Amino acid sequence: MTERWNTRKTLLQRAQDKNDSEAWNDFVFYYRDFLKMVLVKMNFNATESEDVIQEILLKLWKALPNFSTEGKAKFRTWLSRLIRNSAIDYLRKHHKTESTEFDEKSFDLAEEPDVSQYIQDEWEVHIVALALNEIAPLFSEKAMIVFKMAMKSKSTADIAKELDITENSALKLKNRVKHRMVQEINSLREKLEYF
Repeated sequence: MTERWNTRKTLLQRAQDKNDSEAWNDFVFYYRDFLKMVLVKMNFNATESEDVIQEILLKLWKALPNFSTEGKAKFRTWLSRLIRNSAIDYLRKHHKTESTEFDEKSFDLAEEPDVSQYIQDEWEVHIVALALNEIAPLFSEKAMIVFKMAMKSKSTADIAKELDITENSALKLKNRVKHRMVQEINSLREKLEYF
């Protein structure tokens, strides 16, 4: 785990301080790819997604210092609404300039519960990718291959046969990586999701 996490405050708490540019840069680092992934899945092209990401980040930078979870939604729920609303605002503005009326119903992810679930699903994928990236340097290449094969539902016996190792070795490698992966996911969730 990197030194940037050696603090009791979460990244969200630190990013609320507009004077903490390191926290804001870390926040952007961890959330930019997620925002891009969501917008690409919403069928925004590269240019459009960059425009919407900039709008979302600007809104976040302005609103985050006043964000509180007391009596309100979790950050991810709030972020889901912000992504949805920013995407729809962009599409309305874009379609308006083309003198066509934007029909929210034609936007696949216009319904709030659908968008929230969709973004939640994408967030889970993003957290797993972040965690894999963080733990990969801690393990041998073989251990990571075993774990990735197991993630694809390959049996321990098939993994052992394919990699020419014993089933016991394959199981141990998989479990070591899995244990560290669970720790890293929990740590990332604590740092990135909750106040």
